[in-house]
Amino acid sequence: RQPLAPPPPAECYTQSDGSDYRGKVNVTARLRTCQRWDVQAPHQHEYTPSSYPSDGLEANYCRRPGKQGPHCAWCYTVEAGNKHSTECCDIGMPQLKCANGVEQSPPPSPPPAP
Repeated sequence: RQPLAPPPPAECYTQSDGSDYRGKVNVTARLRTCQRWDVQAPHQHEYTPSSYPSDGLEANYCRRPGKQGPHCAWCYTVEAGNKHSTECCDIGMPQLKCANGVEQSPPPSPPPAP
């Protein structure tokens, strides 16, 4: 069996909460289309590109601005009647290191068993 290929550099991220994700996924895990971050309809929100300039709030891509909201890369959906206005996105698994040089420390080892 072949090992999984690493994700393309644009889709690679290292933080377990997806806060450093800058890829182009723009649908939720439930396949709902994401609302643009620079639009206030159908859901009004405070997460605008000018309010969070370093969080990659471009187009309608899944993000985790300000490490706020669900513990995942997420977006507002374009469905006005959706009682869950925000949903997590399936952006794959975080990597220990990305081709762009971003690196995460490995998680700490569990304590030894008694």
